[in-house]
Amino acid sequence: MDTITWQSPSNIALIKYWGKLPNQIPANPSISFTLDACKTTTSINWAPKSSKSDFDFEIELDGKLAHDFKPKIESFFNRVNDLLPFLKDYSFYIRT
Repeated sequence: MDTITWQSPSNIALIKYWGKLPNQIPANPSISFTLDACKTTTSINWAPKSSKSDFDFEIELDGKLAHDFKPKIESFFNRVNDLLPFLKDYSFYIRT
């Protein structure tokens, strides 16, 4: 199993864009600032799987499985499937 970990600082929108274009692209600009001391750390473990049927993943938030997040992650995988079809070849464990 392979792993990658990334940290991203929090970002607070002062003026939030309104509306979205297809694929969640903002329709208007926003103004925001980044909080360097506040960050999210996410690790993704992946391993090859035997069949290439559906996306296979679990997501853990603050040490507990977060089933409520699965629809959003699956929606993302579906959006990028044409660009990254190999994702169905792997099982993922996302810890954030």
